[in-house]
Amino acid sequence: DAQGNTHGWLLSATSGEFQQFDVPGAWFTVVSAINHRGQFGGVYRDDPQHPARRRGFVVMNGVLTTIDYPGSTRTSIVQINNRGQAVGIGRIPSEGPTTPHGFIWKDGVFTEVSFPGAFGTGLDGINERGDVSGFTTDVAGGLTHAMARVKGVFSHVEPPGATDSIALCINDRGQVGGWYNDAQGNTHGFIYYRGVLTTIDVPGSLGSEVTSIQNDGLITGDYVSADGVEHGFIGTTEDSTED
Repeated sequence: DAQGNTHGWLLSATSGEFQQFDVPGAWFTVVSAINHRGQFGGVYRDDPQHPARRRGFVVMNGVLTTIDYPGSTRTSIVQINNRGQAVGIGRIPSEGPTTPHGFIWKDGVFTEVSFPGAFGTGLDGINERGDVSGFTTDVAGGLTHAMARVKGVFSHVEPPGATDSIALCINDRGQVGGWYNDAQGNTHGFIYYRGVLTTIDVPGSLGSEVTSIQNDGLITGDYVSADGVEHGFIGTTEDSTED
């Protein structure tokens, strides 16, 4: 807003109305996760003396719960499924600000998810089966590589030649969406499914990313137009049939 504060919001698909949401006492709130039961979550900041500190939260049945990954001063909740499983990232000060710890949270219990052999793992997406997507890093502060864990099996899901990538979402069919940077530094959205990666670029955009993908192939994301303005978009995959 005009005072520099950041507010979360929700949009009703039925009424088309926006609802502002602020964690009480916070000067920064972002809502990044929502499921079909109306449960939602995200990130907030409430310590002006330490503005880099952030805390995750979920709101279930009108009750707000703060989520701090053990030992972390920077916790983010990114997505939540209909089972109430929330995924996110925690960062522990003693390990440096760029070492991610991916986790699944449910009913107050944390389960860490670590990609075998990776320096760090972050989680950004989860489906109803508990499959997850996100990224790995090779070194502290290093480039990210899109990953997914489907039926317990880890794999990287980035195109050859990508310099940086993150898998932001995964649906129950195992389709994964996200973004990657090419060798020229351009950002592209992508969908990965059964070994095939499809690039998603909004026509005329300077950069695109896919942020969610539903089981029927409906996707959402954002892009930067030629005038440098950021926009959201809704689209669909070419093949949205069920298996």
